[in-house]
Amino acid sequence: MVFSSTSSREAACVVLAAGSSRRMGAHNKLLLPYRGMPMVRQVVLQALASYCSRVVVVLGHHAPEVQQALSGLSVQFVHNAEYAQGMGNSVAAGVSRVPADEGAIICLGDMPRVNAQVLNMLIDAFQADEHNEICRPRYKGQVGNPVLWGPSFLPALSRLQGDEGARGILQAHDAYVCWVDVETDGVLHDVDQPNDLQAMGMALPRSKDGALAS
Repeated sequence: MVFSSTSSREAACVVLAAGSSRRMGAHNKLLLPYRGMPMVRQVVLQALASYCSRVVVVLGHHAPEVQQALSGLSVQFVHNAEYAQGMGNSVAAGVSRVPADEGAIICLGDMPRVNAQVLNMLIDAFQADEHNEICRPRYKGQVGNPVLWGPSFLPALSRLQGDEGARGILQAHDAYVCWVDVETDGVLHDVDQPNDLQAMGMALPRSKDGALAS
């Protein structure tokens, strides 16, 4: 990993890779090719290239296949047996592997255009002021992801359940958000359904006869 900051405040990266990709049909979107590799591998490589102290990957749906897609990478895996209950359970599982004195960037495994520079800018903001406990990116005024959470929020994140994720915590503490203006719209775009693939330069796999595979 690359480290450049002199601050003692560190932040881990928690990559959520447990979801069942229901809106993508039969395909696990995290395994679809992006720039010649599974999409989730691109996400994790960017995290590894950043200042993050460690990278934790939360597995669930198709766990063996997702873990294989990340073979050879220096990450910690944690399995969320309750991944079907929603993102909140995955956040809680990932945060459980983050030291209590570190921050945590919650990265979505389906946002491959979030690059290491974005993660580093969030960490720089977190390290610039001890009061910056929620750091969130914006692109031209539009709110994006991922969000960096300071240590004071780890207990609340570790109690999350269901599909809401950390939205409720963000809403309750919106006045305390440190906004970080970034130069890429990658913080705005995830891959939820087939219609999102074209904007990412991606496509569903095709069968031998050229038809889209089911």
